[in-house]
Amino acid sequence: MNRIKSLTLVFENIESIEIDGRHIGAFEINGIEKQISRIAVNAIIEHESCRRFFMELHPDANKPYFPFGIKDWEEQESVFDRIRKWRDITRIEFDMCTDEVYYGKEEPNETNCKHSEYYVSWRPDADDDDAPGEENIDQKSLISKAGWLYLLVEPDMSLEKLLANADINSEGYAEAEELLCDLGDKRYEMAKARFMEGEEDDGPDCKS
Repeated sequence: MNRIKSLTLVFENIESIEIDGRHIGAFEINGIEKQISRIAVNAIIEHESCRRFFMELHPDANKPYFPFGIKDWEEQESVFDRIRKWRDITRIEFDMCTDEVYYGKEEPNETNCKHSEYYVSWRPDADDDDAPGEENIDQKSLISKAGWLYLLVEPDMSLEKLLANADINSEGYAEAEELLCDLGDKRYEMAKARFMEGEEDDGPDCKS
């Protein structure tokens, strides 16, 4: 089975955040198109974009965040703080790997991992007084009562509508997601131990 080993969010100011696959629950990319367009002042390239990017993140993903790796940055933030503070995700990169790589039994290579990159939908927020045009009105996020982050980048859908049939704030919802998907640091280590001992694992049953 292939799983997301890690995913990187790339921001408009060239900051980036890497998310460990063990923290990613529900996940969706669709509306993929190949394009040739200008992505910077000095760059016209062929690339792939997606109309919808949706991701559910376990609270364990909300670790301290240091912009550009600078640990004495004047303002301390967490991963979720940074994602929600500015709506400026431009691109996602991720590696889909075999269980052997996911659980650390093998090193990644061209055979057991596939790297993918997609630019996300972007419509500039011209009404933003602080940074006109530098934020994306297609990016939305919310945090559930249990501390899970839900992130959507899409022009035609709200998070509330997308999650209308998922009672994310109910008791037991987060626990079920964690159990079914083996999400979070503790559940990952338990699943890894089973894998290393050779137990059968049919993979997560979560909505990914």
